[in-house]
Parts: sequence; C-alpha cells; structure tokens
Amino acid sequence: MLSRIKQFLTSILNAANHDFCPDLNRYVYWLKAPIGWVVTAMLFSILIGVFVGQQGYVLAVAFFALLVLGLVWPWLSMKGIQCSLVLPNAQMKENESTEIIFKVRNYWPLPVFGLIVEGDFLQDIDANEEPIAFSLKRIGAFSETDFPISVTPRRRGLLPCGEVKVKNGFPFGLADVSKTVPETSKTLVWPARHSLEGNPPSDDTRFNLIGALSDRSGNDGETIGVRSYREGDRMRNIHWAQTIRAQRLMVRERQTPSATIATVLLDLTADHHTGEGINNSFEWAIRIAASICEKLHRAQSSVRLICRGLPEGSQQAVNNHQGIDDIMDFLSRLPTLQMLRELSQIEGAKMGNENWSGAGQTFFVCTSLSNFSIQLGSDVEPVMIDLAGFEAAQGEPAIHLPGNSRHTRDFEITTPQLAPSQLAFAWKRSYGSAAG
Repeated sequence: MLSRIKQFLTSILNAANHDFCPDLNRYVYWLKAPIGWVVTAMLFSILIGVFVGQQGYVLAVAFFALLVLGLVWPWLSMKGIQCSLVLPNAQMKENESTEIIFKVRNYWPLPVFGLIVEGDFLQDIDANEEPIAFSLKRIGAFSETDFPISVTPRRRGLLPCGEVKVKNGFPFGLADVSKTVPETSKTLVWPARHSLEGNPPSDDTRFNLIGALSDRSGNDGETIGVRSYREGDRMRNIHWAQTIRAQRLMVRERQTPSATIATVLLDLTADHHTGEGINNSFEWAIRIAASICEKLHRAQSSVRLICRGLPEGSQQAVNNHQGIDDIMDFLSRLPTLQMLRELSQIEGAKMGNENWSGAGQTFFVCTSLSNFSIQLGSDVEPVMIDLAGFEAAQGEPAIHLPGNSRHTRDFEITTPQLAPSQLAFAWKRSYGSAAG
C-alpha cells in the first residue's frame, strides 16, 4: 500500500513539473522574474479601474511607483560607487583558503545596500551554473569600505577567471543592475602537489649533507686536486704546504654537487582524457606531474617538463634552471580539457602530437602506452592513469581490474579519490630506500 501511495504521489509530482507547451515558454518566461508580476498586477489594476471602479487606478499608480522605484534606485546607486579588487601578491594553491579585499567607494550622500559580487574564483562550477556570489554589507555615505572575502580555489589557473561583476537589486529585487569591476591584476593558482617520500637513485654514490657529489671543480666535498690561485677563490681553500713549495698561492680543487638529470613527460592530448569538473584525468595528470617535479627539484635534480597535445606554436617544455616557480607557473597557465577539446574541433587547428623522448630518469604521466612509440627501459617510469575510475560519478569509486603490467614498478592511479595515496605509496615503494 505504501509503495502504491508513493508511486501515485511521484506521478502527480512529475505531471506538475512536466512542460506541456515548450513552444510557449519564450512568451511566458518573463513572468518568472519579479518585474513580470509587478507589470501583470499593474495591468489588472488598470482593468479594474476601467470596468469596476476608480480604486483600480489607485492600485495601478502604486504598482507603477513601485516599478519605477525598483528600477531607478539600483541604477542610481550603481552610478555612485566605484569598486576594485585587491588580490594577494604571492601565488596561491589549489584547496588552500586565502583572503581577497573588495574595495567600494561611495560618492553618494546616501548609504548603499544590497551589493553582490559575482565571479568565477576557480570554484568547482560548470559553465552553465551561476557564478559564485558574495553579499556585501552597508556602504556608508561618502566613504570607502574594505570587505575581506575568503575564497578557496578548487582548480588551477588565473584568479579570478573571467570578469568580476558587482550588482544591486535593492530594494525590491525587481531588476539587477550590474557593472564590471575594473581588472587590476590576476594571481596564479598553482596545481595541488602531494608529498612524496624518497629520492630516485643518483648516478654518483658519494653523499654528504647537500646530496650527491661528483669529481668536478667546486667548493664542497673532498679535495680532488691543486691549482694556482685565481681571483675570487676562497682564502680557506688555500693549500699552504703547496703554496710554500711553489712560492705562489695554490688552492685546493674540491668536489661539486652532482645534478641528476630527470625528465617528466606529460600527455595532455584531449582525446586521451575523460571525466568532468576538477576531478577529470586531465587535471589529475597535471597534479601528478607537479608533485613529481617538485620532489625532483627538492632532490637537487635538473628537471625538464615536456607536454604533448598542446596547440602547435605554444610553449611545450619548461625546466627548473631558474627554480621550481617556472614549472608551476607553466602548469597553472595550461588550458583546460574543455578548451583543448574545443580547439581540436576547429578546422585547421594543429596539435603537437610528435613522439618525443626524455633525458636521464624519465617519468611518463599518461593514460595509455599504446598511443606512443616509447621503449620502456630501466630509465622510463610510466605513471598510468586508469580512465575507468575517472569516468565514474564523483563519490562512487569504480571497480578496478588490474591489467597486465609491462613494467616492474608501475605507478597506477585508479580513481581521483585514491590518487594522492596511490602516488605516494608507489613512490615510497620504488624510491623510499633512496631517501636521504
């Protein structure tokens, strides 16, 4: 009996929400806005005044005054204010809260109420969803007010993404009057990185506090030779015994830290990725590459990041010769998966699909090895992303069936929920013994 009642109520609800005349929507959708109901009430009041009595005209005038006040007041209040957005100078990171300042200057002798700030602050929203909105308190007459707004970016990119608008519908909300906030600057949001324990093995077996050493001229490690003094040499490196014997200043040649060469290959071809929102395989490939690059940089490796699948003519590679910031900035500015898909559909657009290889220890972040002609040797570590886990709905882990492994230390990422722990576990399993 309960199931029949529930089914009956569900059928009534579906019938009440069914659109029986979709062709007429464009004629009646204006009634969904508050201004539509005010106009309708004013028209009916006029009809009452014509056919019933003069009281209808009084109501019509009242509704007309309400309509004028609801449209003119927000328009005037927006004409008398000036807005600006102050962003932090330092780079931001995914999923880390930060504070931005929204400044409002009111030039009117009356206070302003009901301001709302709208914009995409890199939240997890779709293109067809309403932008994130923040309501502001009262702005006093002839004053400048600072409003701190806490935002937490959920994806990488430039903050804010697109235009920021301030709108006002006070006092009745009949219509929203908006204006664009002048763009002063943008802040980069770096992709999220995850902590990895252990370092890949170095070509050199001699270590000290700063890492591996090689028999090249430097200022660290053991003495490897003696040479004549050159301007700029440290006085503490002078070899006094050889100086007395040679009757001229002699200095010790010492070892220098050896920089291990590593390459991170990142497949960003749009057709090789799937998923929606911030947890698609494309974004997780970038986060994985960022985590590996940061770990290699901290291990004093010379890192080069190479991307595949980007438009021809755009920057395809970057290194850490000037620091890890260059790599993170490059990853932050990469286009989204949707942008690459739209670009690939444009006739004549060419994408960088040539095969490439890396130098030194190579980490290949991809979804499939069948699309490339890369020989898997001892110096190539594939980081595989299983697309099945990223096609599943968010919050519903996919059932993973392990395939045939072609490598003895495969890094395998099965779902976005398990990606951080799987990457950290595989890295520690492979390189934990080399932690130094």
